[in-house]
Amino acid sequence: MYKMAIFRHSLSHYSVQAVRIGNGDCLYFQIMELLLRLFLLSYFWTFVTSSSAQRPTVYNGTYEVTSQSKTSSSFMNFAYRLCLNSVPAHVYATAKPCSISKSHEFKVTVLQILRGNVVVMVTRTDQASGWDALDLIITWTLYIGNGTGYEQHFIWLPYTTGNYAWNKQVTSDFCKSLDGKLVDIENKAMYDVVYKYMESSFTSSFDNVQSWLAMTYDRNVTITQSNGQPGYNGDWLALGGYPKAGYASWTSVGIRVGIQPHTLGNGGMWTWYAMSSADRLAPLCAYNAAH
Repeated sequence: MYKMAIFRHSLSHYSVQAVRIGNGDCLYFQIMELLLRLFLLSYFWTFVTSSSAQRPTVYNGTYEVTSQSKTSSSFMNFAYRLCLNSVPAHVYATAKPCSISKSHEFKVTVLQILRGNVVVMVTRTDQASGWDALDLIITWTLYIGNGTGYEQHFIWLPYTTGNYAWNKQVTSDFCKSLDGKLVDIENKAMYDVVYKYMESSFTSSFDNVQSWLAMTYDRNVTITQSNGQPGYNGDWLALGGYPKAGYASWTSVGIRVGIQPHTLGNGGMWTWYAMSSADRLAPLCAYNAAH
């Protein structure tokens, strides 16, 4: 008896060959064929899903300017020098002296985002004073697409409707396929930005939507971001008594957001075990500017 078999040579190359099998091997090959079909179905489903998901467009650039200020802050307006069809959803910028011999430190606050330029306030942070004429380089990252920003983070829902019963690893891999990662929440201000974005952006017949976060939780009631820094430890979901310190395996963190008129404001963070695949889940991904 001959049967067609698929041999995998690499991640993307396959070959089909005829192999001879005995009667006793039929069940084995039938099982393997079924598993192979399921694998290929999952592989191509993931590919189609990833390729159809909303993916923000990211631009990076620099702007050099000679600046001086009698006070600790100075307002600036600089152009992206790009032909954009829409106003960026978020802009993040940093500033530092062009010369490494200068020890000045600055923080850039974005005040107004326009289609061709951005208005910022540059504040000196190493001391509460102004500065003499100084060559500065402003490094910026802007994002075009649906999403929201907080500092160097841009957070977005690849899908704003639907139901994705994925565990944490599958969701993380999905975000990576879009060149992103799961979201870490640093503080209360960032939590509020993420919560309001999900509340206003996701539509469903369910009462709420949930998303896995990158952070982890231990039984010492410690929240750790994926970079090893402490994460936000608050706004826990009241329903269910989270966080659940008594469950050793419930080390992964997520967020639930009420999206119906009668559930608005009814949400918070929760803990669970990473391999769980619940309903009402939607992937929530992030880009993080490197500068």
